Amino acid sequence: MPGKPDAADKLYQHLMQMQEQAFNEGRFEVSFHLLAAAVHAAEELKSVALLEELGALASSRQEELDRKEPVHAISTAAAQGRGNSALFATLATTANATRARIAADAAVGRSRERTEGAD
Repeated sequence: MPGKPDAADKLYQHLMQMQEQAFNEGRFEVSFHLLAAAVHAAEELKSVALLEELGALASSRQEELDRKEPVHAISTAAAQGRGNSALFATLATTANATRARIAADAAVGRSRERTEGAD
């Protein structure tokens, strides 16, 4: 069961600090997993804004990794060579899909409230 929103927010902030440090130190796989965990924390917070930021950050992380370390195991070129999609790029898609689902759920909830209020 998810915790309190303020605890989830603190966890989110901590995950983001750790992923920044990991990425800057060249620990790209660690950074990826921390960023994925941050996506889950943002989902728990039901934050469309955070998920939008995370999707953009994951995309920029992939671009930066590909520029700095084009043959790294999780680079786009390496992933494509295995017939896969790059991890950060896939995470960007996941964050954007999660954002869209939360936004849609909120819209459905508002619609139901209006419908029930009209009765």
